[in-house]
Amino acid sequence: MVKKLLTVLMLMLSLQCLTAQKSALKNFPQGYTPEEVGRRMAYRFVTEKHALHIGKWIGYPETFYWNGSIRYANLSDDKSLMTLLQRRFEHLFNEESKYLPIMNHVDVNMFGSLPLWLYEVTGDTRYKEVGMPYADTQWQVPADATAEQKAWADDGYSWQTRMWIDDMYMIPIVQTQAYKVTGDMKYLDRTAREMVTCALPISAASQRVVLSCSRRSLLLGSRKWLDGGRYDRGSEKSAQKPQGQSTHHGGISDHDEEPSPISE
Repeated sequence: MVKKLLTVLMLMLSLQCLTAQKSALKNFPQGYTPEEVGRRMAYRFVTEKHALHIGKWIGYPETFYWNGSIRYANLSDDKSLMTLLQRRFEHLFNEESKYLPIMNHVDVNMFGSLPLWLYEVTGDTRYKEVGMPYADTQWQVPADATAEQKAWADDGYSWQTRMWIDDMYMIPIVQTQAYKVTGDMKYLDRTAREMVTCALPISAASQRVVLSCSRRSLLLGSRKWLDGGRYDRGSEKSAQKPQGQSTHHGGISDHDEEPSPISE
């Protein structure tokens, strides 16, 4: 009985939040519409310096920013912006090729989504040639892989799987783009398998989360609210991260840790 009442309460609160959000996304003040804000952010990006991961390679924050700018340019049919975004990448084919990330960690492999998206938009095969190895190496186990990484691969998952909420985006974003440009179902199957597996700890943890319509309720998608940030497949309990990596504590936080260094 208590569980039923709690379920009904959660559904009612969720509906109230959705209604409030819908009404809030109308009648923006002049200069603050999604179109105007998106344009300012996207055009600012093309003039910014690279956000390098540990000072060496294009980092995932820049990849997010770049992907978002491409999406805006595509949806708004802003051809001038798309040209600028392509010119920015052109340097990575030449004098800035040293900034192309290595392929040994989910944080850097997700870069592959960027050139694959540019290939989808432009048809320039150079983007595909750069992007596809980032998708393929997520399922190619390196010789120095840990026992845990090999175990994930043996079960059919990416060896880069960590059971962080990040993985529900960083692995599928590359694999779905690979599917879009190749039509090969294996990339879509990989995405579905990873998403279902990563959803298990979220489903378990959601039973302990009390929803509210406050600002902090919008942060439930953060990895912070997973206890410890990792998921033990055998015990269905969160586990501490290996020494040398940042620990993600339970609860919701407005701040995220810096990613752990990735060695060559």
